Amino acid sequence: MFQLRNKLEETCKLVEESLNESHVKSKSHFDRKARLRQLKAGDRVLILLPTDSHKLLMQWKGPFEVTERVGVTDYKVKLESGTKVFHINMLKQYLSRDDPVQTNPEADEIEEVAAAVLDEETDDPLIGRGNLKKMADKTQKSMSSLHYRR
Repeated sequence: MFQLRNKLEETCKLVEESLNESHVKSKSHFDRKARLRQLKAGDRVLILLPTDSHKLLMQWKGPFEVTERVGVTDYKVKLESGTKVFHINMLKQYLSRDDPVQTNPEADEIEEVAAAVLDEETDDPLIGRGNLKKMADKTQKSMSSLHYRR
């Protein structure tokens, strides 16, 4: 009986040590990409809520206003029907698109140079006038990716 008790105690110690090692390993793996997100009162957020037609289908709705922070990860959000507390994982900061489209000045300069090259005549038989036009169209398409929003 005494041996059985000792064997059980040793087994429990081994299990506890193994669990601690596993916990440390899992925590370090989780902490690699985990980021602490914080919101302030007055921030506008989108909320991940179920759709009206299907309770298991989630959709971002909003924007709504954060009224206050409750604890480390919970926030009170002002809805149309009142205020409700949501976990930070259910919230995403809302950024409005009020700014007009801005263009990259370097892209404009590249377009001007490409237009000037297109207007030049060439005597090279490999780059005939038609091939130059095709190259300019491809360049213009690739330059459209240089335009960006701020």
